[in-house]
Amino acid sequence: MDGDSKFPKMLWDFEEELNGTLQEEQTEQLSFRKFFCSVTELRAKQRSLLYGDFLLLSNSSSSLVYLRVWDQNDRYLAAFNWGAEEETVLQMNNPGLPRHAAVALSTNSSALPEGSSVDLMNLRLGPGQAALIKLPYTG
Repeated sequence: MDGDSKFPKMLWDFEEELNGTLQEEQTEQLSFRKFFCSVTELRAKQRSLLYGDFLLLSNSSSSLVYLRVWDQNDRYLAAFNWGAEEETVLQMNNPGLPRHAAVALSTNSSALPEGSSVDLMNLRLGPGQAALIKLPYTG
């Protein structure tokens, strides 16, 4: 019940009344939303993401890593940590992959900022995190 108000206050119509837990949840939800909106926008522009071949590199109950490849375009490596509790270390020792690559997008921009270089032999993703990593076409 909203009392005297003509319009009910919706959950997303917050002002300053969120407690710490709700603020954390909202920040996390906004981070995921921003990530997937950015991925959708990038997918429309990059042929590897739009038409590219899907190459599964790693799949477990807590993580997934795959590569999207198309002709002479940049490649994109997508990495997901489904685990809610633990950080995961992904070790991609595929001979076709470079040792280092640049982060295109991440759900946690403080841990993996856009444009930063990551070591693909030791890629760390926190619980519930995802990253899209750009691998330039080298010929």
